[in-house]
Amino acid sequence: LPRPLARRRAAVIATSVTAWAVEGAAVLAPVLAIYTSKGLSPLMAILAAAALYVLWRADSWRDVARLPAVRALSALLAWALFSAIWALDARDALSTFAGVAVMVIGGASFAGAAYVAPQGDLRRLGVALGLGLGLCLAAALDYEHGHAVHRLLWTLQGLQREWRSAGINTGMTLLVLVVFPAAIAFWRNGWKVLAVAAPLAVAAVVLPAWAVTPRLALVTGIAVFALALWLGRAMIITMVAAMAASVVMAPLLVAALLRPETHEAWLTGHSPSGLHRLYIWRFVNGHIGHKPVLGWGMDSARSLPGGGELILGKFPALPLHPHNAALQLWVELGLVGAILGAIVVFVIGRAIGRLADPVARAGAAAVYAAAFIILSASFGVWQNWWLAALGIVAALTLAACHWPARPRPAP
Repeated sequence: LPRPLARRRAAVIATSVTAWAVEGAAVLAPVLAIYTSKGLSPLMAILAAAALYVLWRADSWRDVARLPAVRALSALLAWALFSAIWALDARDALSTFAGVAVMVIGGASFAGAAYVAPQGDLRRLGVALGLGLGLCLAAALDYEHGHAVHRLLWTLQGLQREWRSAGINTGMTLLVLVVFPAAIAFWRNGWKVLAVAAPLAVAAVVLPAWAVTPRLALVTGIAVFALALWLGRAMIITMVAAMAASVVMAPLLVAALLRPETHEAWLTGHSPSGLHRLYIWRFVNGHIGHKPVLGWGMDSARSLPGGGELILGKFPALPLHPHNAALQLWVELGLVGAILGAIVVFVIGRAIGRLADPVARAGAAAVYAAAFIILSASFGVWQNWWLAALGIVAALTLAACHWPARPRPAP
């Protein structure tokens, strides 16, 4: 084909593949997180393959590689790999790094394809996000009130298992994160009633649920959305600077403000898991002091001396990871890793603050704040399904913010 025609054809193919990948993720990822969060990792592998194909066909992979956020993430990954030299178990560190690298590269490629490749149809994305949210809300209600779907599947297989409402935590997390790009897409499409109703519907399901962290994330996200609309860029830049500073100052903040003895009386009756978190963070803080600059090496948190000792007579001092991203970076990668992590936080947040559309800017800031709350109180930094979830949410947010809306027909 002549060169201009070949380029045009490549652009059409890239647009189609990108659109189908992003829309498919919008429908599948939220409900998948309810029933099998580990399924997000293979989903990300498929999405990453599609994204890499798109970036190759559109000749855009260099543009993605040059993005400041991708460079900052690459520096953090490189330091994590280097830390395997002194890790407590170098083999585990390298194995963990391999999985993390695949998820981070895949997520960055998928998000980058949604951003730099030819843009898709915002209306179709809005429909896909609405369908994904609807399915996830229905699945969450089913899970919280008897788990009928899983019970039916177990009966058909002749299995007998115990249902635990605690298992909804991962699904609620993705539900909270996805509602904000959905609200952006709804608003930019002119579906303003739906943009307001979606967070309210999610709140009606999440706030009465068992999981505490998704509740905090949702309330924080909604508050940030409102404040960012009211105060604009200044509020977002201030928030991002505070988030980055909190990563570097995490050990001091935990030691000064989050001592278990200070909050034990209230948390014992209201949130035993929250009290356990405070003891975990104090334990991790003590080990940060032993190797403050370089840390103990990637994935060493699970092997720290004394981690198996019981707290309060029944909880391990450190179950697998610190349940706080900043402290995990500190204890495993030291001050160097914490600074690199803070740079990642600031670079991504600065890009959000530069968005021109006020609603897109506020919605993206809400996603970012909600994800930061979850990173600060829940999952491990290196969990593959969680990295996949963050990559998918990043792609959905970028698409919702940047894909062009069709002009509405004249009356």
